[in-house]
Amino acid sequence: MGGEGEMAASIENMRKIVIFSNEDTSKVEATFLVFGDPAQPKNPATFFQVLNNGKIQLLKQTTVGTNKMRVDPIVGQSETVYFYSSNSFYIRKDESMTKLDGLGKNSVFEALPEAATGNEWLAANKNKLKKEGDIVEFLDYLNSKEGK
Repeated sequence: MGGEGEMAASIENMRKIVIFSNEDTSKVEATFLVFGDPAQPKNPATFFQVLNNGKIQLLKQTTVGTNKMRVDPIVGQSETVYFYSSNSFYIRKDESMTKLDGLGKNSVFEALPEAATGNEWLAANKNKLKKEGDIVEFLDYLNSKEGK
């Protein structure tokens, strides 16, 4: 620690991280909120990236880990470390979070049954809900309907 631009804080005191653009500090690049991890109840504080604003939100949790693999001694290495990352997505509505089984229409409709009211919008916009950006656009549409 102590490098230029580094900061440290206790996670117990943090609830939100907002990252602003270097070029335009009025532009938000990303927002992360702290929630309890539904998959790991013993871990009370986990950061989730908030991918859209509104009553219904898509949250992204990125997990980074390492795998150690033993290498043949003839090569001269005893082990090699590989890094991996994986993403999990959640729908958050009314303070409850539902994990998506994957990106896709079935997963979104299972986690959010009222999403079926947007079938016409999905067809008109040729949105298959296959990518996180597709789901964000759809949730923005659903949030705009709720505001009316």
